[in-house]
Amino acid sequence: MIFIFYEGRHGNFIFEYIFAKYISLLTGQTINDEIKYYTYTNNKFIQFIDKESANNTISTKDDNNDFLITDKNASDIIEQLVQNKDLLNGKNIILGKRTGYYQNSILYKHHNNFIPSIINYPQPSSSIYDNKTVVIHIRLDDFHRNGDDSEILSFNYYDNIINKFQYSDIHIVYNKPENSSYKKRMLQKIGTTYSDEESKYLKYFETKYNANMVAGDISSDFNYFQGFKHVILSASSFAFWATANIPHKCTVHIPTHKQCNATSNTSNILKWCGHDIFEYPNVKFVNFNETLKNN
Repeated sequence: MIFIFYEGRHGNFIFEYIFAKYISLLTGQTINDEIKYYTYTNNKFIQFIDKESANNTISTKDDNNDFLITDKNASDIIEQLVQNKDLLNGKNIILGKRTGYYQNSILYKHHNNFIPSIINYPQPSSSIYDNKTVVIHIRLDDFHRNGDDSEILSFNYYDNIINKFQYSDIHIVYNKPENSSYKKRMLQKIGTTYSDEESKYLKYFETKYNANMVAGDISSDFNYFQGFKHVILSASSFAFWATANIPHKCTVHIPTHKQCNATSNTSNILKWCGHDIFEYPNVKFVNFNETLKNN
C-alpha cells in the first residue's frame, strides 16, 4: 500500500498526491486513506476524475517493511517499476516525510499524458480575457527564508515579458500578508516579517502598470486563473497548478532557474497539459535578507 506523508502547503500536496497516483498506476497498489488529499485541500483545488472512488480506508502497516521514495531515488525507482511492476510488492511505499516533493516532470516521461488524463477540468470560463491581458502571480511570504535561497523574482523578469508581449492589462494575484500563517513563525525566528518590503514590491506593479490587485481567499485566487489566456508564473507550486488546471490553451511564462524549486523542472507538465510555454532560466532574485545578513 502507498502511504503519503504530506509536507508543505497546497501546491506541494498536489505534487505529492499526483506522484502517489502515478506510483499506484505503475504498481497496482492502492493509496492509504486517499480521501485525505481532498480533506487537506478542502476540495478547493484540482479535482481528479476518480474523486468519488478515492478510498478512506486506513491500513495498519509494518514499519519493518517500509520503502521510502525520495526526490533522490524517485527517477531510478520509476525506471525499475516500468520494467517490473512487482518490484515493491509486499512493501509499504512511503512518500513525503520531508524527503520528497516530486516536483520534476522527468518522473512522468514514460506516460506524458498521465497528469492531464486524471485531472477533472472545470467547465470552460464563459468570459476569457483577450491577448493583451495577463495574470501574474506574486507570492512573497516564504521566499526570503535565510538570506541564501530567495525565490522572489526580480522586477526585470516581469518587465521584460510585459514589454516583449505588449501586455497592457495587468492582473496581480498575491497572498495577503495578514492571511499568512508563516508570518508568525518568521517573526519568532528572525524578528521581522518583511511586511514593508513586501508592500513596496507590490506597489511597484500597482504604480507602474496600474495593475488590478487581487488577493482573496486561496480558493478564489486559484480559480481566478480560469479567465486568462496569458500567465506569468512566479516560482510557486500554487500558481503552477492553478495554470495546469486551466482547460483552454494558454501562453505561460515560467521561471526555470535551478533556485525556483517548484518550476525549475516542471515546465513539461504544462506542455503536456496543452499550453504554450516560454521558459526563463536566467532570472535574478530579490533577497530581503541580504541587508540583515551583512550587518
